[in-house]
Amino acid sequence: MKNRNIIKKTWSFLVMLLASIGLYTILNIPSVNLFLLKFWDKISSSKFYTKNSPFKTKIKGMGQDNLLNNQARTAIKSKKTGIWIVSKETSPKVDTSNIDDVIFSARPKDIIHIHSGTYTVFNLDINRPLNFVGQGDSPEDVTLIIKSKSNIEFKKTDTAKVTFTNLTIKSSHETYEGPFISVINGDLILQNIDLLISNQESAIALFNNSYLDADSSFFSTSDRSTAIHLFNNSSSILSNCIFKNNKTAIYGNIDNFSGNIHVIKSKILKSRSAGIALYGGKFKIEDSFIQNNIVGIYLRNSSTGSILNTHIQSNELNGIDITNNSKIIVDKCKIFNNNNGIRINNNSTIDQLSNSSIYENKIGIKILKNSQIKINESTFTNNNNAIYFNSSTGNLKEVICSNNNQCLLIEKNSVINVDNMTYSGNLKNKMIDQTSKVIKQLNHQ
Repeated sequence: MKNRNIIKKTWSFLVMLLASIGLYTILNIPSVNLFLLKFWDKISSSKFYTKNSPFKTKIKGMGQDNLLNNQARTAIKSKKTGIWIVSKETSPKVDTSNIDDVIFSARPKDIIHIHSGTYTVFNLDINRPLNFVGQGDSPEDVTLIIKSKSNIEFKKTDTAKVTFTNLTIKSSHETYEGPFISVINGDLILQNIDLLISNQESAIALFNNSYLDADSSFFSTSDRSTAIHLFNNSSSILSNCIFKNNKTAIYGNIDNFSGNIHVIKSKILKSRSAGIALYGGKFKIEDSFIQNNIVGIYLRNSSTGSILNTHIQSNELNGIDITNNSKIIVDKCKIFNNNNGIRINNNSTIDQLSNSSIYENKIGIKILKNSQIKINESTFTNNNNAIYFNSSTGNLKEVICSNNNQCLLIEKNSVINVDNMTYSGNLKNKMIDQTSKVIKQLNHQ
């Protein structure tokens, strides 16, 4: 009988020991840790939670201190400065090496300093303003590899922003539908960021009234995806950025874009489709280079805006393609070595093309289907056909047309007003069919 009791107690002890080991192991799995901590946070903020609530005793008994590794645990308990230190190295000054833990634990407007190294992050789901700052000499020194798609969403205010500075953000090789980062409602700031993704529909998608401000940043999606995809009334300012090897660099959604885009001193290169494609909304492009895309700038659905002091060159089809009631201004631009420098179609308008040079294109400007253009103080040189009108109207003033195979080709009920236009060295100066007319004759100097 005595032996039976000893055996029974021994088995009970072994079972309890194994259960304890198993529970300890489970609680120290990072994903379980994060889940339990989120659960604790939700319970602790719930209206059902009180000081003497059995939930408090039960969860506290599980041991909140076991939910994270020692460094993050210390940070959660004592972090009062609003500044976090993330590093691969061990040091009393380091809070953690786990960025997922910091994203969950940091308070609004905290600053996360990330030291050099490569960090794997489950996602960038962020619901409050945070600031991530790479501490390397360049973005390449600090790399975040993101394993799954992310959502940024919080109440918009003038000061509530999520900011990433001086680091590289990369996707893992996993493929999934939808955007890599969705800004559902909020402001995202990128400063000196390299954003490199593959196998996703877009790198960043902006919804509702979201806002993106990117400065001195690089975007590449290995020509499979859109770099920035804007929906609804979202908007973006892009300064000193480089977009290279994307399907489309900047895309205002085909169904519902009504926002605003401003591109300043940026380069949009080697897009497999269009460099910029907008279906509505307003835009301003200035001091930029649009080069080696299939189409440089593609405007549809009543898009309105201006293109200023920009080089648009070596695009396979059209440098600027504008249609469906869109209206733009072009000033101080160089448009060259495209198939069509500018193509205007279907009731669209260039209110003013001025102080610009259009040269070495197959067709400098093609105006079609009830579209109209005003050209002032611009030059057309070494194009196969400088200006082609078809069922459209135009006003040409102080225009120089030289060394083209043909200066003007005017067809199908087009009406052109010409004031002090100079042409020289063209194989043909003008060809006008019987249904069209030119008001005022060319001044040949």
